[in-house]
Amino acid sequence: MKESVLLSNLRLELSKRFHGRAVFWRNNCGFNAVAKVKYGLCNGSADLIGCVAGIFVAIETKKPGGKVHEPDQKLFKAVVESHGGVYALVDNVEDGCRVVEQVIIEEDSR
Repeated sequence: MKESVLLSNLRLELSKRFHGRAVFWRNNCGFNAVAKVKYGLCNGSADLIGCVAGIFVAIETKKPGGKVHEPDQKLFKAVVESHGGVYALVDNVEDGCRVVEQVIIEEDSR
């Protein structure tokens, strides 16, 4: 499955399963050379950025077997986790949903 298809399917499933409990935004990052404008959260930031039960959650999607390679992606993961957020690398919709379910379970138990 292409990463773009996985990302679209995950966004749809998260909005169905966790409506009212979680919110996610698609985070495109890049540079428009014509307009000379950078866009997106920051270099290396995850594909989906959201809030689940008051916790910052970043989900990076990769095709099966994909890994975080870019130094900026590794740095973003470290920053999110060091500040109490959750960063996940997923290669299928169910794993992405499990990440959100786990955050909700942990916050509900507090």
